[in-house]
Amino acid sequence: MKKQHTVKNVLKQLKPDTVNRESAIEFGMKNLHTVKASYTETEVEIIPNCDVCNDQLPHTKTPATIDGKTTNGPWAYMCEKHFKEIGLGLSLGLGQRLKLRTK
Repeated sequence: MKKQHTVKNVLKQLKPDTVNRESAIEFGMKNLHTVKASYTETEVEIIPNCDVCNDQLPHTKTPATIDGKTTNGPWAYMCEKHFKEIGLGLSLGLGQRLKLRTK
């Protein structure tokens, strides 16, 4: 009998010290049906600036589109460019797309 994939079972398999971009993408693609769409997006009051752009060139005002885990380890607000370069993906425990909350 095939083991049923649940979010809880999927998260047990993700070990932060072994996750890299390629393994996260491969894992996410194989288990895409386990994550609901609501886990890939979050509403915010204001759109923050990209942390990576700001680190590379202080006072840069590039809007972030993602709040997610990076290949460097910590989470960051990232623009699309940096998400494609160092983001691990969109799902529970990896990252969420930022959406401006409407009143």
